[in-house]
Amino acid sequence: MKTSIRILALAALVTLASLPQTLHAQTKALTAQINVPFAFDYGVKHLSPGMYRIDMQHQNLLILRGPAGPVMAMTRPEVNGGRLDTGRAVFTKYGDRFVLDELWIAGNATHLDIYNPKAKQRTARLYSFESKAPAQIELALLSPTNTAAGN
Repeated sequence: MKTSIRILALAALVTLASLPQTLHAQTKALTAQINVPFAFDYGVKHLSPGMYRIDMQHQNLLILRGPAGPVMAMTRPEVNGGRLDTGRAVFTKYGDRFVLDELWIAGNATHLDIYNPKAKQRTARLYSFESKAPAQIELALLSPTNTAAGN
């Protein structure tokens, strides 16, 4: 009985020890650029118009590098209907304010939902008196490249 428990414990330990290497090898690093012609909210930050580099080392953390330096936000992957031919960023427009909501990566079967409930709630509340419904604006991603992490 003790031998069986030891064998199971050893097998579990070996499995757990190999997970970080397996996950690291499967993680894709994404680098793309986007030219945003308007100011927008990203996470809890308000960013100016300009060229931004999108870096993602993990599917739950996205870094935008722009004129004011790097800004991070949490993301949540959502399943698409199929693989995409082109990448795009989706902004929701509330009045004269834009919020970055989604990032769709070319060649992937998932897109990223930007986790920014406070920015969405604050902006929606500020513009709730307007009779217009929020509009979605899509911008194409430029120069997307996927590489294995660590390369």
